[in-house]
Amino acid sequence: MSPISSEFSRFTRLTHLNLSRSSFSGKVPIEVSFLSKLVSLDLSYNYDLRLEEPGFELLVQNLTKVRELNLFKVNISSVVSNSLLKLTSLTLLDLSECGLLGKFPDGIFHFPHLNELWIWDNPALTGYFPEFINSSSPLQHLELAYTNFSGELPRSIGNLKSLKILDAFDNKFYGSIPTSLGNLTEMTDFDFRGNNFTGMLPSSLSNLGNLIYLGVEGNNFEGKIADFLPNANLTKLFALDLSDNLLRGPLPSQIIGLPNLAALLLGNNLISGTIPSWVFSLPALNYFNLSNNKLTGQIKEFKSTHLTIVDLSNNNLHGRFPSSTLKLVNLTSLILSSNNFSGELDMLCHAISLQILVLSSNNFKAMFVWVDMSLGLD
Repeated sequence: MSPISSEFSRFTRLTHLNLSRSSFSGKVPIEVSFLSKLVSLDLSYNYDLRLEEPGFELLVQNLTKVRELNLFKVNISSVVSNSLLKLTSLTLLDLSECGLLGKFPDGIFHFPHLNELWIWDNPALTGYFPEFINSSSPLQHLELAYTNFSGELPRSIGNLKSLKILDAFDNKFYGSIPTSLGNLTEMTDFDFRGNNFTGMLPSSLSNLGNLIYLGVEGNNFEGKIADFLPNANLTKLFALDLSDNLLRGPLPSQIIGLPNLAALLLGNNLISGTIPSWVFSLPALNYFNLSNNKLTGQIKEFKSTHLTIVDLSNNNLHGRFPSSTLKLVNLTSLILSSNNFSGELDMLCHAISLQILVLSSNNFKAMFVWVDMSLGLD
């Protein structure tokens, strides 16, 4: 590891400087701030690099043309973040894992050209969402995971019509999800896991036809899933994580429009009734978790050949588990504990890919014939 040379200041015509992943260490020399023609500065992935005052203040004063500033993993814990408000030409700002302290200046959300804002994994950084009055904001990617943001989501967040990715995992947001989020039809990823939201999921979320990931695990959402899913137009949805909430009632009896759903995670809720047929018919299903609910009835044959993980533990399910599921070559985890499943365990002779098997607290008969699948193989 070596420091960044101050000789870079000689390249006064530089417009792009990328020193990422270069094992630089120590302080960023103040001379970098003399490169006033820079439009892109990337110092990311230099784990022992730090940017301190007065160098940082000079940087933001002089680099008035900079459009992309990537300081991912650069230590800037000693700087005053309000000085960033001078960089109004930014289209990309990445300050993830920078050790930021104090309150994040909400004026940055209103930068007129900002497309991407990455500030994730700054656990001592506080802040909140301001009102978004400008419906022509170009903001597309907003990454706030593992920070200490709080407050309610303003209704005006629905004005961010260009927003595609909104990740605020593991923060302290509370209140309800505004129905105006249904206006963000460009959204592909919506992640608000690990917050303190309450109320019902707005049915307007079903309007997000480009959504690939919807994750709200670990909140306090209430109401019936049947009020949210049946009218969904989520044909691109790959993963739906509603686990660890207070959702209740039966699953909707019929649903179409989820042909690409690979992960259905509804564990640790208050869901009751039987598992409807459409669940077993999902063609792309890979990860299926309905554990710790109040489900009854029997398990039908899964149509998906992609199943890897099935967790139905801690319910009131009964009957025989379909042996056809155990023949699936990708199935690695099967967790059925604390139900009323019955039948003989001879079905396990087909489960050659299993790595995790939990069958405790059921009514299985403990006798089966093991078939050595390696016989006759060279």
